[in-house]
Amino acid sequence: MEENNAKNMLIVGLGNPGRQYAKTRHNIGYMVVEDFAAKIGATFKEEKRFLGKMAKGVVGDVTVRMLLPETYMNRSGMAVRKTADFFGINAADILVVADDVDIDFGMARIRPKGGAGGHNGLKDITLHLGTTKYCRLRIGIGDREHGDLSGHVLSGFNKEEKERLDDIVVDGADIVRRWCREDIITIMNDVNVKQKSSTENEENKEQEETPKE
Repeated sequence: MEENNAKNMLIVGLGNPGRQYAKTRHNIGYMVVEDFAAKIGATFKEEKRFLGKMAKGVVGDVTVRMLLPETYMNRSGMAVRKTADFFGINAADILVVADDVDIDFGMARIRPKGGAGGHNGLKDITLHLGTTKYCRLRIGIGDREHGDLSGHVLSGFNKEEKERLDDIVVDGADIVRRWCREDIITIMNDVNVKQKSSTENEENKEQEETPKE
């Protein structure tokens, strides 16, 4: 275990391993973190002890470790816990990037803590970390009202969405970079307020996410 360092941060991209899932909605967390890693010159490699792929880079004076769990979405928590424990990273210095069906496609929300909102990857991370007080960046894949939710999150993007996808991933990676250097409240006041036109489902979800700790 390495010595704890407030400037040592962990960014987790959620998704499912395997080529069949690579371009599905549930893997947008992978996409954003992979794009961020490429921009700071970091390369992923398999790390079986951390149950996923790992990369390391530097943003300003911050050492950034990036993790793509390969345990499948519903069991992401063990990989996050193993990595955080080994490098001595506090929950508050972890950012999890995940898809969200309750946010309009392409919109983003960042929070320093909160509930899982029905996302099984976040549920498992909360279980293994023992706290909701880790940061999360949620990227909208729309929509909660879709008849087959499982089929929706594991589906590919339609033609119109594909045309926007690259820009959405780049914007997400830019938010991740800002998180490494700026106060999260500042980012929230920028990102969340600018994208304030949300659905009624999203408003209900924010109430659900108010932590009771």
